[in-house]
Amino acid sequence: MLDDCSELINKKLGNYTIRQLIRETQMSAVYYGTEAFTNHQVAVKVLFPPIRPGSKEYKKISPALSA
Repeated sequence: MLDDCSELINKKLGNYTIRQLIRETQMSAVYYGTEAFTNHQVAVKVLFPPIRPGSKEYKKISPALSA
């Protein structure tokens, strides 16, 4: 998982340049970006890697999983 979702801002991700964080959840982040060739405005969703049971991150979200 990203330590800070803002670390992708102004970076290239494939054909897209990440401009601004729109929303972050426990499993993903959605960014406003631009497509390199057409300069179209896009939304880019980045999925975080799976969380292993027993890890620090798993323990943090496990109460929400059992609700």
